[in-house]
Amino acid sequence: MNEIKTVFEEEHTHVEVVYQFAGSSTLSAQLLSGAQADVFASANTNQMQRVMEGDLVTSAATRYFAFNRLALITPKEATTPIESVKDLAQPGIQVVLAAPDVPVRTYTDRFLETLSTAYSADYGENFKDAVLANVVSEESNVRLVANRIALGEGDAAFVYMTDVTASIADQVEIIPMPPEANPIASYPIAYLANSASPELAEQFQSFILSEEGQAILLKWGFCVAPEDASYMLDLEEMPEFTANQIRCS
Repeated sequence: MNEIKTVFEEEHTHVEVVYQFAGSSTLSAQLLSGAQADVFASANTNQMQRVMEGDLVTSAATRYFAFNRLALITPKEATTPIESVKDLAQPGIQVVLAAPDVPVRTYTDRFLETLSTAYSADYGENFKDAVLANVVSEESNVRLVANRIALGEGDAAFVYMTDVTASIADQVEIIPMPPEANPIASYPIAYLANSASPELAEQFQSFILSEEGQAILLKWGFCVAPEDASYMLDLEEMPEFTANQIRCS
């Protein structure tokens, strides 16, 4: 987002982009409490839906701008070796997760539920409960979750693939996950109905959705919509995206 800010400001010399970064649930709560903003970007549809229900954005103003996948990480110098997702259910494993309502936690719970139901023959029907019983910390956003593991303050955690940045890549290991069960995280963005600069807000959203903006997101590890697609958020029929509906390189 900082690179997007730099490029957008270079192309709009009279504009300064000011960000407020936080967990999507925190940001939606701030907006519903009266915080002023021009554009809202969320890491899942639930928080965007809350803002829609508060009449701050409309479906016509909302698009999916990026996609992500979960990653299971452990400390590189782990004292408790974890070789697969199954190991998370072992007694005594210290699991760090995001707090409930933080988008990455929603995707994590969905992933664990899928393993406990559709893949119960391999993982067992109580797999999700066993993993959640090992949770020792719930953080307010996904970056804090990743940092806890990088610092060795836990045995394993679920984050987004894009959270394994250069700053922690040498401190963590990525554990393979069954790709068919790994949910696709969908990121919507909308310009707000009460924006003080509605035309600029729409231009900023359009830039992120442009070929140039999408190339920046791909560079930083996100997946995006195919070049010929424009996914609008439809609350009546929110799509479950599949791997063949997005591109990651």
